[in-house]
Amino acid sequence: MKKYISIILVALLFACSTEVDENIAKKRSSELLELIKSHDFAKTNEFYSDEMNASESIKDREEKFLKIEKTAGEILSYEFISSEKKTINERNGIYFA
Repeated sequence: MKKYISIILVALLFACSTEVDENIAKKRSSELLELIKSHDFAKTNEFYSDEMNASESIKDREEKFLKIEKTAGEILSYEFISSEKKTINERNGIYFA
């Protein structure tokens, strides 16, 4: 279960294309996890880009989260483990010598 939560947090933190305040990222991640935990999937749209929302219906997202919950179990708790700030180039795998 902790793997599932860790994957979501890592994805949320790395999905950002601009530098984000770590405290805001933690707060927003927590808000999303609480919505998923309470099965309030309709409100998760605000955490996704317009492109992502256009490519996946709320019903599809709900089915995906319920399938993950059925496989991994419900979210009982979550905790912040660590973070690492990288430049945009580092996140995209571009390194300069």
